[in-house]
Amino acid sequence: MRFRLGLTSLLVVLALTACSAPTPAPEVEDAELQSQLDDAWERFHSAHPDVERPAVEVIRTVSLEDVDGLVEACVSDEGFPNGEFAAGQEEALALAYYVCQTRYPLHTKYNRPWNDEKWGYLYDYFTNELVPCLEAQGYTPPVGPSRQVFIDTEQTGEGWWFPYEAVPDDVSGDDWTRLNEACPQVPLGVYDL
Repeated sequence: MRFRLGLTSLLVVLALTACSAPTPAPEVEDAELQSQLDDAWERFHSAHPDVERPAVEVIRTVSLEDVDGLVEACVSDEGFPNGEFAAGQEEALALAYYVCQTRYPLHTKYNRPWNDEKWGYLYDYFTNELVPCLEAQGYTPPVGPSRQVFIDTEQTGEGWWFPYEAVPDDVSGDDWTRLNEACPQVPLGVYDL
C-alpha cells in the first residue's frame, strides 16, 4: 500500500539554527487554522529544538490541487529553484519549506477527523469509480470488503482496502502522473462532507 503525494507529504526534517529572539506564532482569526499551524510548528520544533519560530505571514489557505504548485513556487522564490540545493544548504532548504507551507497552509477541512459519512463516500468512490478506472488502465485492484466492514475497520484503524495496491511500485514519473490524473486516488469532494 502506498500514497504518493508531492510537497504536501514532505515533512520538514532539517532547520536553520536561529540567532534571534523567539518570534510569536503567526496570528490568524480562525482558531482551527491557528491550531493547525501551531501543531505543524511543534512537530518541526520537536525535531529541531534549537530553532526559533520565524515570523511568517499566512497568505491564504489552499486546496490539495493548488498546494504543490504554490509551495514549489514559493521555495523557488526563497532561493531553491525546483527544490534543488547545494551541499551545506539543507538547513536553509528545510526552513524555506517550513516558511512556504506556513504561507500557504492546506485548508483546515483536509485535516479534520473522518466519520462514517466520509468513509462511506470514499468506499462508494473506490467501488463505483476508482476500481473501474484502474481496470480500464489494465490493473486488477484487490477485491474490497463490504461497505459496512470498510467503514467499521477504517474507523477503528483495523483494516485497509486501497485499490491502488494493484499498481506496481515501478510505475513512476509521467506514467504515475497520467494514472493519477485519469484515476485520482481520493475524490476531493470527500473533504467537503
